[in-house]
Amino acid sequence: MQSPKGINRVADISLYINRWLAVVSGIIIMVLCLYTTGDVIGRYVFNKPLWAAYELSLIFLIYITFWGIAYVQSRGGHMRLGFLWAQFGPRGKATLDLLTVLIGLFLFAIITWQGWSWAIESWTIKESTMGAWTVPLFPARIGLAIGSVTLLLQYVIDLFRHVSQLFTGRQVGVEP
Repeated sequence: MQSPKGINRVADISLYINRWLAVVSGIIIMVLCLYTTGDVIGRYVFNKPLWAAYELSLIFLIYITFWGIAYVQSRGGHMRLGFLWAQFGPRGKATLDLLTVLIGLFLFAIITWQGWSWAIESWTIKESTMGAWTVPLFPARIGLAIGSVTLLLQYVIDLFRHVSQLFTGRQVGVEP
């Protein structure tokens, strides 16, 4: 049983998008490090902190986390109980992987649904942080929703791959 060509095409497009989101996530990490360093220097050397450094770091953490998570999933980089997983043959491993994908699919379907709901509500009410500086929250909520959609799509791709592996006993369409 071969993996359908359509799912391979979707997987290729998904991987391309996931790679770019992971790259952007890495760039955000570097920008956040520089901004935080500038804030610390400004605060303690010149007594002039940078604008909304704390608030922006919280928002950037959403992008860092959610924009890289689907790429990690596509590469099989999430943690698993290796000592337990290693005890099984290819079909047993596929069964365990299928179970974890189904759980992840269920959880991220809820997170995606709620993420978009929160993003739309945040946009509608012009939600922002409270404090000395107000920063709009809808970009972070949209970032969470986009990252959740990409992980949800990756779980669907993995679902097809693991079901195929379960029936054939060999991995299908997975790059090393």
